[in-house]
Amino acid sequence: STITQQYVKNAYLGPERTFARKRSEIILSVKLDREYSKRQILEWYLNTIYFGRGAYGIEAAAETYFDRSVGRLTVEQAAVLASGIRAPAAYDPQEHPRAAHDRWHYVLRGMVGQGWLAKSRAGQAKYPAVRPIGASDFNDLSGPKGYIVWQVVKELAAHGISEDMVRRGGLRIVTTIDRRAQESAVAAMARVFVGQPADLQQALVAVEPGTGRVRAYYGGKDGYGAWDHAVRALRPAPRSRPTSSPRH
Repeated sequence: STITQQYVKNAYLGPERTFARKRSEIILSVKLDREYSKRQILEWYLNTIYFGRGAYGIEAAAETYFDRSVGRLTVEQAAVLASGIRAPAAYDPQEHPRAAHDRWHYVLRGMVGQGWLAKSRAGQAKYPAVRPIGASDFNDLSGPKGYIVWQVVKELAAHGISEDMVRRGGLRIVTTIDRRAQESAVAAMARVFVGQPADLQQALVAVEPGTGRVRAYYGGKDGYGAWDHAVRALRPAPRSRPTSSPRH
């Protein structure tokens, strides 16, 4: 399959193997090739594929493997990501270093052959340091940030956008969460509840007056998919109840 066909399968059709799906794949691929440049289609493709270690899309992969945005990758680092596209697990630098290095050199030779990289530059290239497995929290949805992602996924689902599309569709999702406000909220919850019982539930939502924009969201400590105490539909138990005694 061409890159265009791979993108169409990932973004629109899924992995089903039928004649009708293959026909749709070909028709959509031809239409995309006519209307968009190869560069644009390649960008979309890289934003939908899996790079291993829980990273979908090139930006997530750059953060996961090198702790930097894709725009700041070196040639050597970009070649590492490109070398794993075919089989991310088989070419993981930590799990299979020899296979990863061999594939990396193969990618560099291909870049030289296509005229994208000078032979002298490729000869000077050294395999870059890669973050160890588990060091990146880019795809870690535990803790407070997991609740934010959960709310985003639910809101998008209400508009017909599935969780699979969120992960693999190359979408750019913008929320109203303010990073500084969120960090302050998390720090405040940790500070205020010091010494409190471990099972005491916590929640905080900061809403911007006038616009209703949610600037900070703390639904608890557990993370994605766990009970969200910021929106739980249960009445909190009172600390005390009024009582009366009969008069004599």
